Amino acid sequence: MTDKDLNFVLRFFKSKFLNLADTRCIKNPLDKLFNDYFVVKNYKIKTSDDINLAATILEPKLINQETIFILFCHGTGSNRHSLRDLFEVNGVLNRNICALILDYREFAENDGSFDILHVNYDIDACVRFFNRKYKPNKIHLIGHSLGTAILLEYVKFIKINERKKFYDKIVLFAPFSSLIEVCEQFYIFKIACLIPGFKNYVVKKYGYLSDINVTYADKNTVLIIHGRNDSLIPYTQGLKIVKEGNTDVLITDDDHDSVIRNSYAWDKVFIFFD
Repeated sequence: MTDKDLNFVLRFFKSKFLNLADTRCIKNPLDKLFNDYFVVKNYKIKTSDDINLAATILEPKLINQETIFILFCHGTGSNRHSLRDLFEVNGVLNRNICALILDYREFAENDGSFDILHVNYDIDACVRFFNRKYKPNKIHLIGHSLGTAILLEYVKFIKINERKKFYDKIVLFAPFSSLIEVCEQFYIFKIACLIPGFKNYVVKKYGYLSDINVTYADKNTVLIIHGRNDSLIPYTQGLKIVKEGNTDVLITDDDHDSVIRNSYAWDKVFIFFD
């Protein structure tokens, strides 16, 4: 693949499938959250490879033994502010939780270049920061869409590198079994695959394999929640991960975005955490 082809691959994939331009659009800043229950705190967290990440912690005014600590990984084409409605007074996460939401490298205002390996450093830095700051008994990981693949890749990263594990349970909303399987639903991706080396390069840089990575998670620690009306990532992809990882699963009548706003699903999440 020539340098010209490689540059095309990067521009094409990032514009169509990571939607990086959309991640830089902040419509509803977390700083303007309408909920006095939470204190909104913004941080810059440095990774082990010297990338500064923007992250926000929504901290309850009173932290007690019942407070649940979660790290939230959002999907493609979004940023941490995209989740603001979940934490509003009438939101599904107006609960006794302390939540850290990060933006990955190259997303939102962050520098760096997004790829499958180095984003592990993003998650690791934020989990460790969260643990140092609050010293909670448990930190749970929650992901939506792309965020689910990032989390399972991180689980593998921790396991194979024999690093200390600071997290407990993992909840995956609308996960895909592999990124390539999602991309192959789109005709434009199939056309791009005619470029020699295109598909191999995408697999190397962004080839998340969640149906394999889930096997690195401890037993009884993963819950998958997927909407049967998800047209972007069919719920059958979530079921593939369930089969490989023998995970818990909840199928709702939601679409790709409404599934993370389903109050019944979140009730099941907090029962799972208990």
